Amino acid sequence: MLIAIPYQAASLFLFVPLIQSVTGSRIDLSEITALKADWANLAIALLISWTFAAFGEEIAYRSYLFRHFSDLFGNRWIGSGIGVLVCAALFAAGHGYQGIGGVIENFFFGLTMALIFIFSKRNLWLPVIAHGFVDTIGFILIFTGLYP
Repeated sequence: MLIAIPYQAASLFLFVPLIQSVTGSRIDLSEITALKADWANLAIALLISWTFAAFGEEIAYRSYLFRHFSDLFGNRWIGSGIGVLVCAALFAAGHGYQGIGGVIENFFFGLTMALIFIFSKRNLWLPVIAHGFVDTIGFILIFTGLYP
């Protein structure tokens, strides 16, 4: 929560408005707006989010791809830098259904999760838990109608 709350606040009040002003378009969350005031949809979204997004994406992008890119380039700093950028870009591309604004915002989120992974000495649980809580906070904001 110490990571998720500040990240979600920065996203809502800084990243998203800045991205929207630069791109001229809003992040397309139409695929998850069914969460509004629907407890069943919220429960399903949270289950899917914690399973496939938090756990699955972090294993795929941080544990697997990042480690392979880091190892591929040999030099610890160069390999890690390339791994961070490539994995964040692939993570962002996977969120293309959210439009260009969503891709850009998820690139920053991917960078954040990669840096958490690196600074936690490649402990995968910290980005998994942070990712899960960021998504949970976002879903609750959508559910309650508080997401801008």
